[in-house]
Amino acid sequence: SNHTGYPTVKGKPLQSADLQDIYEGLESNQLLNYDYLLTGYIGSESFLKEVAILWQKISLINPQAKFLCDPVLGDNGVMYVDQTLVDIYRSKVIPLAHIITPNQFEAELLTGLKLEDEDGVCNVLKQLHSQGPEIVILTSVEFSTSKDTLHCYLSYNNHDELHITRIDVNKLPGYFTGTGDIAAALSLAWLHRLHYSN
Repeated sequence: SNHTGYPTVKGKPLQSADLQDIYEGLESNQLLNYDYLLTGYIGSESFLKEVAILWQKISLINPQAKFLCDPVLGDNGVMYVDQTLVDIYRSKVIPLAHIITPNQFEAELLTGLKLEDEDGVCNVLKQLHSQGPEIVILTSVEFSTSKDTLHCYLSYNNHDELHITRIDVNKLPGYFTGTGDIAAALSLAWLHRLHYSN
């Protein structure tokens, strides 16, 4: 398949049996020893539930492994997936993740809170951390008072004390497909470089 942001999309959402086949093959060849699991767009309820099972297998083999979950649900007020996946992320997947990288719309869906100002950001970050992740990266937040700027927030939980950093980026005109995918992948690469897994 290809990215659903393009005009033509081929393929179909994978189901749990598809993922089972892959990881059973890896497991039987003793190749399930990973340092990281990175997930992005998942369009199937059964596949998303199977990811949680896969992660538990990976973390049993390597307890030092880290899970970065990009909970791709939608953007700019538009859902990309069925509403049932929001509940699965909340109850089954986010609690297992070490790092999550939601955009503004996704963070609001996962918490039921609005990101309208800095106070809202702090409330959302606290709520997301309370679900389990050590690191939360809000990849793009836009306030009505600063429409020409995107704000990115990195928050990490250190012994129940949140450390929050904000990066402001000038907003470019246009629509760019796949920027969340790049943000998640680069975030994981930099965390690895900073020896986050140790």
